Amino acid sequence: MTHIETKHVYVAWAVLGLTALAVAFNIPLLRYRLRIFTGDEATYFAMAQSFAFDHDIVYEQRDLYRVFRDFPNGPQGVFLKKGRGGRLYYAKSYVYSLAAAPFVRFFGPRGFLFLNVLLLWGAWGLAMTWGLRQGWQPAGAFGWSLFFIAGTVLPAYTVWFTPEIFNYAMVFIALALWFMPPAPGARERRLPVRDILAAAAGGLACVSKPPNIVLFLVAGVFFLVRRRWRRLFWTGAAGAACIALLFGYYLAATGDWNFQGGERKTFYGHFPLEHSGATFANLGVYHSTSRNYRSEYYIDAKTVLLDVVYYFIGRYGGIFWYFTPVLLALGQAIRRRAPKQWAALAGFFLVMMLFIVTQPNNYVGGGGTLGNRYFTSVYPWAWMMFTAIPVWSRWLLTGFVAAFFSGPILAAPFMSARFPWMYAQTGVHRLLPVEYTLLENLPSNTLPGALHIAFPDAARPDYFLYFLNDGFYLREGAGFWVRGGRSAEMVLKRQQPYRRMLITLTNGIQPGHQVELKVGRHRWRVVLKPRQRVTITVPSPGGHHIRDGWMLPITVRTTAGFVPAFMEPGNRDRRYLGVYVVITGTDGAAEGGDS
Repeated sequence: MTHIETKHVYVAWAVLGLTALAVAFNIPLLRYRLRIFTGDEATYFAMAQSFAFDHDIVYEQRDLYRVFRDFPNGPQGVFLKKGRGGRLYYAKSYVYSLAAAPFVRFFGPRGFLFLNVLLLWGAWGLAMTWGLRQGWQPAGAFGWSLFFIAGTVLPAYTVWFTPEIFNYAMVFIALALWFMPPAPGARERRLPVRDILAAAAGGLACVSKPPNIVLFLVAGVFFLVRRRWRRLFWTGAAGAACIALLFGYYLAATGDWNFQGGERKTFYGHFPLEHSGATFANLGVYHSTSRNYRSEYYIDAKTVLLDVVYYFIGRYGGIFWYFTPVLLALGQAIRRRAPKQWAALAGFFLVMMLFIVTQPNNYVGGGGTLGNRYFTSVYPWAWMMFTAIPVWSRWLLTGFVAAFFSGPILAAPFMSARFPWMYAQTGVHRLLPVEYTLLENLPSNTLPGALHIAFPDAARPDYFLYFLNDGFYLREGAGFWVRGGRSAEMVLKRQQPYRRMLITLTNGIQPGHQVELKVGRHRWRVVLKPRQRVTITVPSPGGHHIRDGWMLPITVRTTAGFVPAFMEPGNRDRRYLGVYVVITGTDGAAEGGDS
């Protein structure tokens, strides 16, 4: 009966996978995506087309034509660098685009979706096989391996043109081929094909995201301790050859092995080679890693500790919320303490810390991310920690958390990709800590008018506001309007903390308008008359010292609103206004009291 059940789950796996591939093949992808790029997609998309049709990594005018054919705004955010012979080359890791090129050649832009679904399907099959070889019941192996993927934000990345699914699959394949129990009755071959294939997958993952070099470190130490000399040799030799070959191609093509180094720029609005006057020199913004690390990414022990906390429970990227099976995986690994689980724990935390230390202000993957997109390279290590299927009560609790945090993203993956600031807007999200160390790269920054807004004077700013939700209107004079019946949550940032702050609230025409104000650890509730103006003094507002700046959380909640156009003849302002807010401060002596 067990054999029949095992056969059935593989049939179900095949049917679901083929159905997903059929959907990927027929879906009107560009229409659903509104023909707009998100994050780093433009570079990977254009680079895949260059590989597919030109068989190179060179940026040329015909590349622009191809992109504009599908995306009317062009390759917004494309990364280019000047390389060998003064030519322009794409300046991102190219392995994902190279893998996608054959699919793009035959299926067009849907080729990315087809490849992503294929990789995720294959990784799911490997996870299910891994569970079966550990003696799990077939139905349990099928269900838990599926939930390990579907209970996270990972499937939402299938509609992206970025390498998150690719990285997840390559790391998972490498770990599975190295550490998965062998099939019953399998004999060791003279040429360890599994180890060579694992090293190739690991090499691709490493070139795509360098912190994945931990794969070889952990596997090498594991084989060394167990005296598996042949496996150690072939893993090291094949991995080194694969990595050298991949970096060698980029070095031979561009004259530089570093994708992100050298004379590198990102471009918005206009692009090199649009016409004779559009050049690399007079367009774009420099964005190269060939800079001093300390001046660019200054961190200290406090920052690292905060990053570790944010990594697990942060509002926008906390892995406990957006990759919920991780919590159960860590619990099993710590309790059971099997050698492979200790290896998985070591790999998990080493890769995590490499991302935090090497990218302390962007370890989640930038403002356009859903959850922590770089964690897709770390997540496969969690599957290696499971030696048994979690009990039903823990599974259901994990599913409830996943449904609450990842469910809305998965229910509307195209909208989530287009508006990544929307997924952390509920009241429960506001109970979670904001990742202040990532303030410049939070998903909320993709909301128009929310990022780095200078106050009170744009020409001579005293502080900057970062709005975390859409409960505000764009700056108006020295302040801004909060939407009626909404909360505006923001972070104030300046170099030095205020000793005293003054927050002036100006009501509209609403009688008895109750407004709540929260500044750091202070709270107020005031009731405003029509047109009334109240100034609240905030003594010693507190806040957070992060790196070389000071940050202060502020929330203003209104309970009513009005539409000026409905109240004043000739007024065309149809906004639903709540209260007008002006924030000022002084570095003088603190004064207490509210007024």
